[in-house]
Amino acid sequence: MRSALAVLSSMLAASPLWAGEPGTAGATFLKLGAGARAIGMGEANTAVADDAYAAYWNPGGLAQLRYPELSFMHNQHLEGVNQQFASYAHPLLGGTVLGANLTRLAVGSFDGYDNAGGKTGSVSADDLAIGLSIARGFTLAGPGAPFFGAGASVKHVRERLASASASTFAMDFGLITRGWERWLGPWARGARLGFAMRHIGPGMRFVSETTRLPTTAAVGLSMERTLWRDPFIASVEYSRANDAEAALSIGGEYWLNRMVAARVGYRTSQDEGLGLRFGVGLRMKKLQIDYAFTGYGDLGNTHRLGFTMRFGAPTSAPKGPDETLRTAQSLMAQDRPYEAILELNRVLDEDPGNERAVELLRQVKQELQQGGKDGR
Repeated sequence: MRSALAVLSSMLAASPLWAGEPGTAGATFLKLGAGARAIGMGEANTAVADDAYAAYWNPGGLAQLRYPELSFMHNQHLEGVNQQFASYAHPLLGGTVLGANLTRLAVGSFDGYDNAGGKTGSVSADDLAIGLSIARGFTLAGPGAPFFGAGASVKHVRERLASASASTFAMDFGLITRGWERWLGPWARGARLGFAMRHIGPGMRFVSETTRLPTTAAVGLSMERTLWRDPFIASVEYSRANDAEAALSIGGEYWLNRMVAARVGYRTSQDEGLGLRFGVGLRMKKLQIDYAFTGYGDLGNTHRLGFTMRFGAPTSAPKGPDETLRTAQSLMAQDRPYEAILELNRVLDEDPGNERAVELLRQVKQELQQGGKDGR
């Protein structure tokens, strides 16, 4: 996994596809990101993406969903700019997941002027992207083998300024993988590797000027562990857009009692501000509410508020809850409670009402509270 990260990073740095000066791409609203959770973690989400927002960050991550999921985010951006993102993902039997998503950016009305400098009235502008996604989960060597999720999205992109507009289409591709502990050892438990290409497509002709899309490539690694007997995720990501310098993103997420989340992140190559992001989350059964804050120095701050709702019945997955529960029980028998907690958390992420997982989680936490054994 480390070798793959190094090779992919060197490929991105050397590829002429990313040669370009800052500000040379159009449709830059596509780079604003989606989801308060991902933003609060510094945008290091390519290897974390496991919800409906994966349609933006890494379509391959959609393959990890077992419940139908609907997400919505509002972004109160800088200088009166507002962004909305909505995504719906629907898992099917056999490991296929279908999705649809929408991104809209609106700018408040401002004064327009003609070539002589005279006012022509108020002018408005907005951007829109509508996408469809498909993802598939699979293993290459049967039960216990690494899981792979591969996905793709196609979207219609449109920009409008007063009476002028431009449109094109774009595609996203993504791959995510986990479950390598059998080959790489216990340290790989909870690790995910992700790779994504976003906003690939022909340029846009706006009036007399043609600009290319902000094509972006990203590779990331995330690791889930237990911290004070609750799940903690750390993630790192390297990304490169064709109109910007390479960026390194680092983020962390900690869930207290699986109900309240605290997030922090950092992203390089931010022109204004320190590059820090902060976020919180609240989970209530199948509803999750997330908030993220980003500071841009003298330019101001941005606030993102998101909602995610799971509903319906779970579908089958490459590794079902019964197999995961058996793995957790085996780890408990081997005096490896923290690794067992990770497995039980995975079951509860997919099926919050799983009574057996809740009972085992209560049991292992009670053992830890009573002292347990050394070496855990």
